[in-house]
Amino acid sequence: MEPDFHRATGGDEVKMDKAAFKELRGKIGKFLEEQNVDDETAKKVNAAVANSNQSSFRSRLYDLCNRLSQETIAQMKIDPKAFATSVVDTRNFFTHAGGSSDEKKEPLRGGDLFLLSQKMRALLRGVFFLHLGFPEPQFKDLIIREATKWK
Repeated sequence: MEPDFHRATGGDEVKMDKAAFKELRGKIGKFLEEQNVDDETAKKVNAAVANSNQSSFRSRLYDLCNRLSQETIAQMKIDPKAFATSVVDTRNFFTHAGGSSDEKKEPLRGGDLFLLSQKMRALLRGVFFLHLGFPEPQFKDLIIREATKWK
């Protein structure tokens, strides 16, 4: 699996020491074998556990928002927590179609989804520019306009 931008640029935190987490995964694998869990189910369990030691999608989005100045984010009309929640809820609704209905939040649609995607595009453009070494004042107006021009 290819790393996402957030992980690739050093913003990922782990919840458990890597060696301890590796040991835990080994114990889970051994337990699945001892319980004679079929291969397909064991693969699903191992896949579910594989990324559980990393930051959530929501917290990675929130961290990306925090890479830009508070002033720029405010002018982009982004509330980081509400923004991350909207992105996660919409993504989860369409990505995890078979999930539990009580866990699913209604996704943004139509114009609201378009506006969210414009904000996401502007945010990613801004953090890419920062990553490339451009100072925020050089691109601030560009990403603010991109995030807000449709509303």
